[in-house]
Amino acid sequence: MPTQSLVPVADEDVAAETDLAAAQDHALAWAERVGRPRGREAGSSERDFDEAVDALSRTLVGPDVTTLDRALDLALATVGDALAADRVEFHAAEILQTPSEREKGFVWRGSWRARGGSTAEAPILESPFDLGTHPSMAEAFAAGRAYRSSPERAEAAPERGWLGLRTTLFVPCASPTGLLGFLAIEAGLAARHWTARTTEQVEGIGRLLGLSIDRLRLEGEATRQREENAHRTRLELVGRVTSATAHDLNNILTAILGYGDLLDLELGLEAGDAGHEELEEMRQASKRAAGTVDELLRFGRRREDGSKTVDLGDTIQSLEGMLRQVLGRKVALDLDADLRATPVRIDPGRFESVLLNLAANARAAVGAEGHFGLATRIVAVDAEGRDESAEAAPIRGLRAGRYVRLTARDDGGGIPADVLPHIFEPFFTTKAPGAGTGLGLPSVAEFVKTAGGGLRVESEDGEGATFHLYLPLQARSAD
Repeated sequence: MPTQSLVPVADEDVAAETDLAAAQDHALAWAERVGRPRGREAGSSERDFDEAVDALSRTLVGPDVTTLDRALDLALATVGDALAADRVEFHAAEILQTPSEREKGFVWRGSWRARGGSTAEAPILESPFDLGTHPSMAEAFAAGRAYRSSPERAEAAPERGWLGLRTTLFVPCASPTGLLGFLAIEAGLAARHWTARTTEQVEGIGRLLGLSIDRLRLEGEATRQREENAHRTRLELVGRVTSATAHDLNNILTAILGYGDLLDLELGLEAGDAGHEELEEMRQASKRAAGTVDELLRFGRRREDGSKTVDLGDTIQSLEGMLRQVLGRKVALDLDADLRATPVRIDPGRFESVLLNLAANARAAVGAEGHFGLATRIVAVDAEGRDESAEAAPIRGLRAGRYVRLTARDDGGGIPADVLPHIFEPFFTTKAPGAGTGLGLPSVAEFVKTAGGGLRVESEDGEGATFHLYLPLQARSAD
């Protein structure tokens, strides 16, 4: 909702206000009181404006402007000063918003206020702002034109300064990508001197700012893409090296286990005999090492074998007993399965390992007592990879379609913000040395990727952790 009327008004209608003379007297008196030059109140000359725009254009493409905030600070100050405006705001479109702001219209992203200008605390427009409720403004923006609102009457308030008649110019900031946002420029008496030429100049600034913002956005996206590609390459290299090393270790462990069994047969040791306990510990340690090697092999394997179509809800139910054993008696297991059939194509053996990993992590996070819940739901994902049933950021790479969402939630201590970005990195662990391999969650991520799905994590320190696994819904429940 805007904080003022947005009825369009022609330039000549501004001068036709019946109380304009009274407003001018008050405005000039206010200008003298706050020390704002009358010439600036009347607006800058076209030459000054052209010079300001030229300087701004050179600066926005220079090496010093590397962030959106920096570009906005320069543009808003240039526009505000050149037009002798009181306030200037920039409202960003969805493409520039954070995940939590999306689907909420245009949101406030930056502002400028003249020294000695309006002291009004309320913003020019409330954030978020729904452009769809103002078709005239939307039509002007679509044509690349500015939109001018009608003046708003303000009563004289000597203790706050006379605000005069408020006129606001809304200027689209667009690029070939589309509308990136708009400027809201508010002025009092100075608006009387905004000519058609002034509007054209400001529209040019809007286009210039839009192109600069789009450049910064694309450069940031390219940088993130390069970092992701480099990270992906490192992970692939780790997978290949891990797989090769695991094969060698597996051969060594096979020999150790085999000779251990032979030694046990040759000696014929019974429980309580000297050396029996030591030999048994050696064999058990070798088996644990073999289990770790098997995890390494599965992690490094590119192609998944053993996949078949199963009902996810039924599969979880069949693993309930095993999950309760992993969680222990003090951690309650809550199951909430979708009542509909949930067919997915997975490797049941790998899925079992995934659930046990999540349960083991939940038990470690919960500690003495708590809950671990598993829920399945059939959901739709749009073309941007966003779960249509949840207010959350889109999942990169997740295709549009119907998925079975498996949600694993615990009420433990949560994941600290500095740890969260690293939890799927191979061999990363916060556990004590020897207490974890750092392959549990990477294996979960690899499993979901192999199944053609996606993964989303929600956690805050002290608020528990929630893992959402998206697995493509299949047309039939069994092969």
